[in-house]
Amino acid sequence: MRYYYRVRAISNCSQSDWSQPVKIRIALSRYTLNVQSTPINGGYIADHQVNHFIFCPMNQCMSDYYENALITLFATPYPEFSIKEWAGCEKIQNNQCIVTMNKHQNVRVSFECNDIQTPEMTTLIKEIKPNEPYILVWNEVPGAIQYELEESISPDFSKNIQTINTTDLSQVFIKEQLEQSEFFYRVSAMRSCGSQSEWSKIIRLNNGIRSKQNIDLQSGWNWILDQYLCESK
Repeated sequence: MRYYYRVRAISNCSQSDWSQPVKIRIALSRYTLNVQSTPINGGYIADHQVNHFIFCPMNQCMSDYYENALITLFATPYPEFSIKEWAGCEKIQNNQCIVTMNKHQNVRVSFECNDIQTPEMTTLIKEIKPNEPYILVWNEVPGAIQYELEESISPDFSKNIQTINTTDLSQVFIKEQLEQSEFFYRVSAMRSCGSQSEWSKIIRLNNGIRSKQNIDLQSGWNWILDQYLCESK
């Protein structure tokens, strides 16, 4: 900041002309504003100045301000992200960060990947037969870049057979041999920014041959029991 000074002499009856002005520059205190955003691809931060002393399209930048300057920062999330929280602000108003530069300041904004809907999976069969293909289908979820499909022989998916990552909305299976009596399936959707949906409702499919063998075995025992009861009378 610059100040200008001049002087003149005054007598009882007159006064002199003004002297030549003297220019004096007084340096005001300046403080640094450090700004950071996470994650690096979550969004950008800028101030409300016309020329943007602060503009952070990546994740970190800084600028110096004179003492007591009032700075308002705003954050703009990139697609699929939203603002999670600010830190280091004197006041947060309309999701904007306000700081007074009476010291060096550090401001941080955190972005988070938006949630994504859970897909719904269906199938037209209830039993699996050897060498007969069957298909699982699910709906398209807005914003999903791929789907994760799990196949297991346990309902809690602690004994997974395979995990399939696909961009398709269906998956065909075929079993040459059926050694297990039941199979379980579930699917989830994923965004490009990293969020993953809840798992879909579990689809349970029975081994048709095993089920028939169990029924035949039970019928046989019932027949033997009936015969025994008849002979005992």
